[in-house]
Amino acid sequence: MGSRRVALKQFECKLGEVSKIWKVIVGAEKFAQSLFPRLKDFRNPDLTEHIEFFHAEDILEMYPDLPRKQRETRILRQHPAIFIIGIGWPLKMGIRPTKKTLRKQLEISKQLDFLKLPYH
Repeated sequence: MGSRRVALKQFECKLGEVSKIWKVIVGAEKFAQSLFPRLKDFRNPDLTEHIEFFHAEDILEMYPDLPRKQRETRILRQHPAIFIIGIGWPLKMGIRPTKKTLRKQLEISKQLDFLKLPYH
């Protein structure tokens, strides 16, 4: 299998994990509402069953004149449960699983002072 196919498989796996986590959150909401019926209130709509995936670049194309927070708010009006792929800047920096990658990302973002903070 080529490296791109492996990366695509890993990416698809991560999206599947996000979907599983979302189902647990929705299930927890339903369970809490069954224990405490007052939580079910028209002022607080239930979470949607389905989570949708959007890339940050696509959201930017949809709302090019809005700042990031307003873009996210706007898309949530039409799609109440979303996972945004590619956040950050270069938006593709990703998570920080090791001290080495953390250092590299802090160098890129010119925030080496953060190395003084505890790593977790």
